[in-house]
Amino acid sequence: MSLSIEVLVAPDCPHADAAIERVREAARRLVPEARVRVVTVPDAAVAAALDFPGSPTVRVDGLDLEAPDPGPPAYACRRYEDGSGVPTTWLVEAGLLRALAPRHVLFLCVANSARSQMAEGVGREIARPGVRVSSAGSEPSQVRPQAVEALEEIGIGADSHRSKSFDDFQDDGVDCVITLCAEENCPVWLGDAWRVHWALPDPAAATGSDEEILDSFRRVRDELVKRLTIALGPALERPSATSPTAGASMVVELKIEGMSCGHCTARVEKALGEMAGVTSVDVTLDPGSATVTGEDVKLADLVEAVDRVGFTATAD
Repeated sequence: MSLSIEVLVAPDCPHADAAIERVREAARRLVPEARVRVVTVPDAAVAAALDFPGSPTVRVDGLDLEAPDPGPPAYACRRYEDGSGVPTTWLVEAGLLRALAPRHVLFLCVANSARSQMAEGVGREIARPGVRVSSAGSEPSQVRPQAVEALEEIGIGADSHRSKSFDDFQDDGVDCVITLCAEENCPVWLGDAWRVHWALPDPAAATGSDEEILDSFRRVRDELVKRLTIALGPALERPSATSPTAGASMVVELKIEGMSCGHCTARVEKALGEMAGVTSVDVTLDPGSATVTGEDVKLADLVEAVDRVGFTATAD
């Protein structure tokens, strides 16, 4: 399955390289056939046209990792939920899983008593219609009563939950496996599935008063809600292939690499000129560039059109 993965960065962004590498690493594991495209956002005007909420921004199939509310357009450094200028690995993975849209998600840990049970309950509550959510362990035991209580606090019934062996799911159509172990050795899934590892602390190992132990379960529950809302939550409307400045004429300058002859410029001009909303295209060979004028055109779509005919384009 091919995805459109873009990392949008401002020139000289101090977090750009780290973000690009993190996205590429996650893509190599989950969708090795996908290409990660880097788009340079040169100025505030282009940032506004692209609904760019800061650098670096990552979009998968047109959706921001923090969609539906990544923040207002801003030609500035971006800060993610953890305060860092680089999206966390789990956030990138969650954005990729949202686009991959698995049909049967299996949460794994050792005992299938706490983290994976809460993940199953939260996942079932959040997942889109038609998505199956299960949990299991390599050494199943008993469901912790604190896990049931933590779920019931947010309106999720778990009285019917039971610990299950991951052997029960080997031939059950699982296409996504999320392991949740931190301190322990996680079970290894040998089947064909997208695999993600989210190391969350084991609340079953917490000590202290009953309330302090329950708080440990709540913290893990809330972290699962945050992550699974992105990975499995309701399908979001993908932004249209237009800029948010609907009806406004805009000019986009592209730097194009790889052109070596007049035939090359003709191919680029044809690819850009056939795009909806484009009213004029001027392509030059030396230096390799293109000036595109049109209404409601989107930089990412222009870059993709140039890519389809064998060249590389970035905002100039």
